[in-house]
Amino acid sequence: MKRRVFIAIKISKPLENEIKKWSEDFIKIAGWPFDESHFSKRVNHIKWVSGKNLHITIVPPFNEENIEALAEKLKNTHGKINSFNIHFSETSLGPNPRSPCLIWAEGKTPNEILKLKDALERELQINAGRRSFLTHITLARFRPELFSSFKIKKLNERMNWNESVSSFVLMESRASPEGADYEILKEFPF
Repeated sequence: MKRRVFIAIKISKPLENEIKKWSEDFIKIAGWPFDESHFSKRVNHIKWVSGKNLHITIVPPFNEENIEALAEKLKNTHGKINSFNIHFSETSLGPNPRSPCLIWAEGKTPNEILKLKDALERELQINAGRRSFLTHITLARFRPELFSSFKIKKLNERMNWNESVSSFVLMESRASPEGADYEILKEFPF
């Protein structure tokens, strides 16, 4: 049976807590109601990403039948990448600011993350082309056609969030009526 998997960097608990606090503050400023149940539920047409689902996608989703064989390939990147830090400097609406469907945190892309992406794509024999890579964490999703009803039309809030990265994960994406849910299948230290 084919499973929908992708490769990502899992967000640490300290950064997850910072994101949660920012989200709570943002909801209050935007005038939206808030309680704990709003994470992973749709509120005012916005679906906030729950802490366990926060990640940075390195290789986008693909279908895979043999998870064990895939994990063996991913082990081959061990020792090829050094640990690195990512600095997230702002939250914004994206990917198209005129017709957004996401609230995300953006960061400067370190060279090591590009090396990791290239090593993984080579190992998996994926040709992703030369599409530019944007380091980001999706914080919330919404339908673009609902954007016109939002009170806040622009979001470029400066952040100072940092993440130390020393591993990547193989994750499975599972669809549910509430939206996608992600499960870590295996972690790979550098």
